[in-house]
Amino acid sequence: MGVWGTAIVRLPFGKCLRRKSIEATLCISIAGAIAICSAGQTANAQSEPKLPDLSPLVKSEEWAKVLGKALFWDRAAGSDGMACASCHFSAGADSRIINQLSPGLLEEPHSDFDFGAIEAADLNDLGKTASGAIADSNYELNAADFPFHQLEDEMDRNSKITITTNDRVSSAGAFDNEFKRVTGNLADECGPASPDVFHAGPFGARQVEPRNTPTTINAVFYERQFWDGRANRFFNGVNVFGKRGIYNDPTARIAFLRNNGRLKLIEYLAPDSSLASQAVGPPLSALEMSCEGRTFYDLGKKILRYRRIPLYGQKVDEYDSLFGVDGPYGDLRRVSGRGLKLTYASLIKKAFHRRYWAGHGKYRMTDYGKLVWDKTGYTQMELNFSLFWGLAIMLYEAELVTVGEHAQSKFDACVPVNGDDGPVCSEEAVFDEEELRGFAIFTGFGPGGGRCVACHGGLLQSDSVVFAGDEPLGVERVDFAATAANVGGPDTPALEDVGFHNIGVRPTKEDPGVGGLDPYGDPLSSSRTLIKETAGIKVTDPTGISTCGEIEPAFGAPAPLEACDDGEGNTMPDATLPDLSWPQHRVAVDGAVKTPLLRNVALTPPYFHYGGYASLELVIEFYNRGGSRRDKDPVNAAVGDTSGTGPLGDLSYPVEEDPAFDGNYGRNVEDNIRPLGLSQEDVDALVAFLKTLTDWRAQCDAAPFDHPELRVAIGHYETDQNGDTKADNIMAVIPAVGAKGYDPAPGGNPDDSLCLPNDGHLFAPGLRNKLTTP
Repeated sequence: MGVWGTAIVRLPFGKCLRRKSIEATLCISIAGAIAICSAGQTANAQSEPKLPDLSPLVKSEEWAKVLGKALFWDRAAGSDGMACASCHFSAGADSRIINQLSPGLLEEPHSDFDFGAIEAADLNDLGKTASGAIADSNYELNAADFPFHQLEDEMDRNSKITITTNDRVSSAGAFDNEFKRVTGNLADECGPASPDVFHAGPFGARQVEPRNTPTTINAVFYERQFWDGRANRFFNGVNVFGKRGIYNDPTARIAFLRNNGRLKLIEYLAPDSSLASQAVGPPLSALEMSCEGRTFYDLGKKILRYRRIPLYGQKVDEYDSLFGVDGPYGDLRRVSGRGLKLTYASLIKKAFHRRYWAGHGKYRMTDYGKLVWDKTGYTQMELNFSLFWGLAIMLYEAELVTVGEHAQSKFDACVPVNGDDGPVCSEEAVFDEEELRGFAIFTGFGPGGGRCVACHGGLLQSDSVVFAGDEPLGVERVDFAATAANVGGPDTPALEDVGFHNIGVRPTKEDPGVGGLDPYGDPLSSSRTLIKETAGIKVTDPTGISTCGEIEPAFGAPAPLEACDDGEGNTMPDATLPDLSWPQHRVAVDGAVKTPLLRNVALTPPYFHYGGYASLELVIEFYNRGGSRRDKDPVNAAVGDTSGTGPLGDLSYPVEEDPAFDGNYGRNVEDNIRPLGLSQEDVDALVAFLKTLTDWRAQCDAAPFDHPELRVAIGHYETDQNGDTKADNIMAVIPAVGAKGYDPAPGGNPDDSLCLPNDGHLFAPGLRNKLTTP
């Protein structure tokens, strides 16, 4: 549920349970221009990201941004030439189509390592794509492969399935091999690459992540990062799990230089820093950037000791907004124009206080969280490299926004002005008739409405974001309408994590989403964590939510909740408070994923968390029919649908092998996912409106989205010319670009532009123009 949705009970952190009022959902000004209204928030409202005070660690945020941009685009960060940007180069996302297919790695109870259709009307199509090709890891996708879930009647979600697959479209990353050591080379020394799952011919190919790559643009506004929210809003300086990491891992500490010159390990937590938590995940991921087993100490040693020149060999544009002649510190480029003059160690010293890097000697961290002298170990700067990495990249990515005073989309050209006749917009903001129709559908809940703003409301069109001054999102109570498969009964109340929804696009057993567990066995979900807290069970990452009343211990009868203050001086009666007892209260988090924001959405296909839809039109057709088939048994719907867990949500995901599993699932699908009855003209209008959310700077890589040159792999040859067991890469070069961005019509021909087409289609002409092969 979002700011434009039906009334909910939201549980803010540190507050009592209270009911939020829902304000007007649609404002249309005179002359056909529009203003977007959302719970008191309009297009010119406060739009600053929520970031912490980092002054105790960060000496210069500007130098930290320079460091963060260099680290983000540097190929040396990966074990084999993978930079963060290798998967985030196309409006912050990934537009590649070869070696981008991943099998059902997250499938429960057992991973599925086979590619292709898992169900088909013609059994001969099993293992194939929808276009009829044999699915495999180095496959080149084409338009006929989409959507990944196809029906006999695409307007009837319960019609016969012609073909469906649990494959995902994501990003090619690291090879499947074991880390040995870092060297002075671009590539680490690693073992042979396994071809068991990902391969090109008989040779190992780059592995592909099991979830679609989201954009980094505007990501600073998310309270939690990754589709499943596992990147904690608190950054502990070491890993993605915040307080959970500190509690469960004695090595999740940073090294602090004391006055006596000795190092001390300390716990560190920066609030409102989920981007920093997210940033430290991919560099060590064996699927994304690293050989299996590499540590951040190793990466620090490689970057600081062996590869001291940032962006070595990568061309940097003369007018790069941070590195170039007009940057905050003048021209930082080497004379050759490739790489930067300063070393990474110099950048860290300029950006961070000396207490975190100036220690002498080398150390090694024991498994018990102790530092011991070791002449073959790591310096303090190397020990704290994850801290510098996370904070610097967060501060750089915090600049990658397309809202606020500098926003330059057609949507943002409508600047509401207070007046007696309501909001009046500038002349540049006039939408054409089709875009206005699309906006009305986007915000509508009645007949002809798309109900989109139930989850995609607000300035960023997402209910998973926070702005400066906002309270944390917490959890909310929702009511699931009565259905035959709704085991809990009619209008069953349930708890959800705010900003996370199950839309039924794929069965929950393929991906638990926020309903999954962290590596320490604790629920990622705030809702399940709250249930444990109210039952008196100790948790490692407290929600901070007060229920203003006592709850009986687990499995006991719920005690009445006392009336409490709603945080605004109003006393709320008991009747407004949901029953939070366990297991009586349903928890609807399994299969729920973070609501993506829709800014620049036409630039970032494919869509959904599994990438199974190639175009915005296909996405809207999915919503128009009310989602996908969910019933487990077409004859007896009471057996349950595929969207949830047991009757009360008390399984972390559906596991048929569990002896306690009775065959029934609860219903977890967001209640606004229902047949809409939109015409083709309505679908086209919605697509037209979504295209108004595109900022031309993101489209053409203009500042702050300008960047150095980057070589990326766009698939493999079925050869291994150097005998390293890895299939040879097909490499492409993304040209360096300065603050003005790429030319939208070089030589007068827009078809030759490196700007992205604003088409909302993975196979739009020109989408991969910037991927030029040498």
